[in-house]
Amino acid sequence: MSSRLQPCWIERGDARLFAAYDCADEVPHSGVLMCAPLLHEYVRSYRMFAVLGRALTKLGYGVLRFDYQGCGDSSGDDDAFSMTSAKLDAAAALAALRERVGAAPLIVLGIRAGSFVAWPLAAAVDATLWLWQPVLDGATYVADLERHDRVERNSRLRYQLGAPADCAPDRQTLMGFPLSSNLIRELKAEQIQSMSQSSPRILVADTANKRGAISGARDIVLPTELASWADEVEMGHFPPPAIERVAAALSMEHGR
Repeated sequence: MSSRLQPCWIERGDARLFAAYDCADEVPHSGVLMCAPLLHEYVRSYRMFAVLGRALTKLGYGVLRFDYQGCGDSSGDDDAFSMTSAKLDAAAALAALRERVGAAPLIVLGIRAGSFVAWPLAAAVDATLWLWQPVLDGATYVADLERHDRVERNSRLRYQLGAPADCAPDRQTLMGFPLSSNLIRELKAEQIQSMSQSSPRILVADTANKRGAISGARDIVLPTELASWADEVEMGHFPPPAIERVAAALSMEHGR
């Protein structure tokens, strides 16, 4: 099945969001909106999830990826990004996807902390929810990032002669990305809890030791080479065939 990539812009008030729509030549049987991970995780995993989008396209899906306001190629400075604006961005992107796939069923895919964006959106429009290594508790997530940041600032691998003095914690950044106090408060308040009514329509792709994190959801176990990126600073090698196998598993669980 041949496919094509269509760069596009999505207008939301004064915001202008960059997006890329991947589609097959045939009319897609379903549409997938990707809600990207946040901060450094988005940059590190960009290619991997672009490959996932292309793999889903070959299986007959129409896939829309987009940059949140203040991120990537979308409009806005760093401080334009917030969890509130990200959720509005995702809603605008889903409307743009609906225009492209017509009446086809919609799927919202949340990746890592992008799950905080995807979860309420899928519930609001009664769409199927896919979660890839979802972050379930925002306060824990921020604490993990702060710990990871401290380790990297004092890493003997990164600074073999000792960490320079200016590597002391910077309260305005985290893992090299701007992080306002407002965004920290928003992230710490985010939480995903099981919702039994919608759980049968939730599909979670994660490591074997995190199966069943969301009660009633269906699980797909990710191979180590596709799950380890979330714990790495530099994006390591990942095999595209493994991505294609997971895409096929997602599609099969979706009934395709």
